[in-house]
Amino acid sequence: MNGRDDVQIKSVEEMIGRFTSELLAKLPDWKNELMENPQQLEEVEKTVHQSFARGADMLVAGLMSIVVASSQFENDSEKTRSGFSRPLGKGREQTVRIRLLGGLLLWATTLYCPPKKRFFRKDKLPRVGLNVTLAQFGFGKGVSPALQSRVARQVALCPSISFAHNELKRDGVDLDIKAVRRITYQCGEGLLQLRRHQIELWRDGELPAGDEVAGKRVSVQIDGGRIKIRGDMKAKTPVPEATDANDLLIEDAPGRSRKEPSRTFDADWREPKLVTIFVHDEHGKMVKTTQPTIDGTLLGPDVIAELVAMHLHRLGAAKATSVTFVADGAPWIWDRIDKIIQLAELADVPTHQVLDCCHAVHHVSLALKSLGLNATERMPLYREHRTLPSQWPMASGG
Repeated sequence: MNGRDDVQIKSVEEMIGRFTSELLAKLPDWKNELMENPQQLEEVEKTVHQSFARGADMLVAGLMSIVVASSQFENDSEKTRSGFSRPLGKGREQTVRIRLLGGLLLWATTLYCPPKKRFFRKDKLPRVGLNVTLAQFGFGKGVSPALQSRVARQVALCPSISFAHNELKRDGVDLDIKAVRRITYQCGEGLLQLRRHQIELWRDGELPAGDEVAGKRVSVQIDGGRIKIRGDMKAKTPVPEATDANDLLIEDAPGRSRKEPSRTFDADWREPKLVTIFVHDEHGKMVKTTQPTIDGTLLGPDVIAELVAMHLHRLGAAKATSVTFVADGAPWIWDRIDKIIQLAELADVPTHQVLDCCHAVHHVSLALKSLGLNATERMPLYREHRTLPSQWPMASGG
């Protein structure tokens, strides 16, 4: 725990004892600090929580040590090695540094299986090795799955990686900003690989249908977004130094500080295709006790249509009470609804196609504006007509 040469962890009880000793050693300092200045409660509270986060990591490390020493773990590791998607060679022990959710660093002796040499392989796929021991626990590259999830979620919720890095540091997760970026990209790539695997299974007819939405009303919302993609960096444009009529420098000799243009880049707009699938009640509202499925792609409308069909199959939409497709008036969406229904095998399920409310009532506003009414006259009529029940039947698939 304290380096490569530290005593090997053997049990949970041992780690609990070590944490208790550390806690008892810190307790007098916390007491004295708070007694002398009660206004330091915030700092003391943070320190206490960080200490207990370390204790939680120590307990997890003890649990892992027990699991690794079991015979069942050895059997499962061998199944993972033999069933890996790439041919692996014989394993060898290696010592790697790993980090747990609370920030605790551990040095673990694990089994690493390198890829088989190309001489003994018939395929030309990329050579990929596997750390079998850490793979059993779902570790990323040196980080536990819980830490990976926390970092990736923080980056997704923040406007930038730098902002997320600062927030994680405030919460006691002290990582280098490069590590935050690497963990996030690694998590994203792992999720994309999982989705690609599900798509391949679904295409081959091997992806099992679930029961998550069986007997429920399902809404499928498809739309296009808008994001900026950073282009290639532009080279700096040299700025000539100011000179007088005799071509002499007006300012001091070269070497002084002066402003230079920062490197810039072109930001092109792209439209990601997005989908949200959720269970709704009899009033069309999402059921709060359920989790929506949200996905998207930059590869175009045909790819998002295939993703929608795969998710509907995976969730068990063929057993749903109804499936309602909601979108704006974009033709690329409605032209592919019938194909989605066919691919997801929804022929026996009542399906509905609905123009979403915001885009529908916008046409009411445009119609009133075409009558020549000003805003004062138009708004009461708009509020009245946008809430009137529809006199037209909903469009149905099929």
